[in-house]
Amino acid sequence: MDRPWGERIVREYAAEVAATVPDGPDPGWYTDTLVRRFANHAMRHRLRQIAMDGSLKLPERWLAALRELRAAGRDAPVLEATLAAWAGHTRDDVPDDPAADRLRAAWPGRRDAEAVRELLLVLGASDLADDTALVTAVAGRLVSTR
Repeated sequence: MDRPWGERIVREYAAEVAATVPDGPDPGWYTDTLVRRFANHAMRHRLRQIAMDGSLKLPERWLAALRELRAAGRDAPVLEATLAAWAGHTRDDVPDDPAADRLRAAWPGRRDAEAVRELLLVLGASDLADDTALVTAVAGRLVSTR
């Protein structure tokens, strides 16, 4: 949250997925609470710690909303960008993750879109891996760190 884009991206993410959240707290209030929590330096959650076990967290936290948005014909640029950021991370450094070997193996000898498709398969998302438009969009958002 110390970066100029931190709060903006959290708010954009919350706005994007709000339609997929069943009845619950007011989305604006919840987003404000989330921003304050993430900005709290006493939390001491490091990005590496948060990234741990991504193959277990992503299906529950991102992919269900992504599926719902795509089924409704809605754009999901923030989810595509976050998925691309995670995918790019697996190319360079996989933190502690039960699927670490499979995540690393998704990249060698593959073009970006092929690797994204393979990563989605590792996440158990064969339906999303078969979604060529999604795979292309995520691959197009990858930032090269090579």
